[in-house]
Amino acid sequence: VYPLDSALYALVIGDVSGKGLAAAAQLATVRNSLRICMYQERRPMLAVTALNEIMTVNQLLNGFVTMFVAVCDVTNGQLTYSSCGHEPAMIHRSTDGSIVTLHSNGMPIGIDCHAVYAEDTFLLNNGDSLLIYTDGLSEAGPDRNNLLGAAGLETIFADVAGSKSSMQAADCVVNEVRQFANGAFKDDICVLVAQRCGI
Repeated sequence: VYPLDSALYALVIGDVSGKGLAAAAQLATVRNSLRICMYQERRPMLAVTALNEIMTVNQLLNGFVTMFVAVCDVTNGQLTYSSCGHEPAMIHRSTDGSIVTLHSNGMPIGIDCHAVYAEDTFLLNNGDSLLIYTDGLSEAGPDRNNLLGAAGLETIFADVAGSKSSMQAADCVVNEVRQFANGAFKDDICVLVAQRCGI
């Protein structure tokens, strides 16, 4: 999460294919390159298109990266996102407790230098919460035949969002998923919960 100017904030989560130091080094390259693209373009669709071209043309990735890239205007709650093959993000509506699913609208970064990326826009009202995460959370479970999935995560998020702070909601989500998985995650996880608060 970082500011692009006084009103616009970038909210980003990525997950690189592979494991270990090589994957971590590639993720650092992607993160820093994306930040430059975001400062230049401001729109997620344009930034991830530029990032993908940089990564593919210069062969900077051994595999690929899934990413959820959003820009939130804190003055009016407008959230614009591009999801590059990433897990579906979720918005919890404070008014009725419903969940809006933000599906992937593009392919992962690093696969096709000619990939075309899209963006979608939603309005976050006061009290609404946004959840973005990596697949280590949705693919948690007691065994490979019994994984939580996005639907299970949606149920957990609906139960904890709204009545808690962003940090508390994130902690509750992780703890609930850990309990479902009998106390252990089989993959690394990253969770971000952001909430629009009234002024």
